[in-house]
Amino acid sequence: TCSILDVVEILGTPLKNEDSQVRAQGIQVLSEVLLQCYSLLQEQEVTHLVLFYENRLKDNHLVIPSVLQGLKALSKCVMLAPGLAVSVLKAIFQEVHVQSMLQLNRHTVYSIITNFMSNRETELKGLGADFTLGFIQVMDGEKDPRNLLIAFQIVRDIIIKGYALGPFAEELFEVTSCYFPIDFTPPSNDPHGIQREDLIFSLRAVLTSTPVFAEFLLPLLIEKIDSDVQSAKLDSLQTLIAACKIYGHKELKEFLPSLWSSLRTEVFQTASEKIEVECLSTLRALSACLSHMVLGADDEDLLDSFLRGVLQE
Repeated sequence: TCSILDVVEILGTPLKNEDSQVRAQGIQVLSEVLLQCYSLLQEQEVTHLVLFYENRLKDNHLVIPSVLQGLKALSKCVMLAPGLAVSVLKAIFQEVHVQSMLQLNRHTVYSIITNFMSNRETELKGLGADFTLGFIQVMDGEKDPRNLLIAFQIVRDIIIKGYALGPFAEELFEVTSCYFPIDFTPPSNDPHGIQREDLIFSLRAVLTSTPVFAEFLLPLLIEKIDSDVQSAKLDSLQTLIAACKIYGHKELKEFLPSLWSSLRTEVFQTASEKIEVECLSTLRALSACLSHMVLGADDEDLLDSFLRGVLQE
């Protein structure tokens, strides 16, 4: 039988060739083999291969796509020694300028990150906020809808699964909120089947995943509710309703006057019945959120003061 290290030895000449295109072809053959047999590899084989591929990330840009394919296969390995997942991601964050690559290669990087988040969560969390910063730099500037869907899922997992945001919460918000509201019309012959709604719901799940984003999200929603674009108003109102499910009085207090000012305009002056209905639903969501507040002796009753303002109109 032929082991994977025998395959590496057989490919030795092209893997070491001075011509970067030849090296790329050699690594591509090895990566295609790995994608077929990664589940059969032993720990020592995986370790040797990971170290080889990591080193190749410093190679010519023509070689990098084939290297990423191999790392994608290795990121699925059960027999991955402790510390290698972190080592691979550090190398990618440091050596690869992801957004200068083609869509498929960027998608491969997202897949590697997703695989490691699924099977090496504790190790990745050991990176602290450096993991979050590394991913922000990977995603920054992404434009392809296929990649955005997986990137949004990664951001949501970072938040929901309790990865450290450190001082990068605002940067993580900005790298995703820059797509809000979603402006995407799939081409008529789109073979990928991605709909505008897929992106809207995926992004909304990120933006409303944590109260930490409230101080950044609420001003953005108020701005979009006040805009002249009907779809932006609707998306903002629906996003605010979703956010109310995880917010408390602490997140809302500062923004209640501005929120009511924007909603009041839409309730009394809108030409769209759909917007009006959504505004009323938003008022109900805000009231329900404030009603859960437990008052201390010196606390202001925000629900009472909010409803007084509404009823005065």
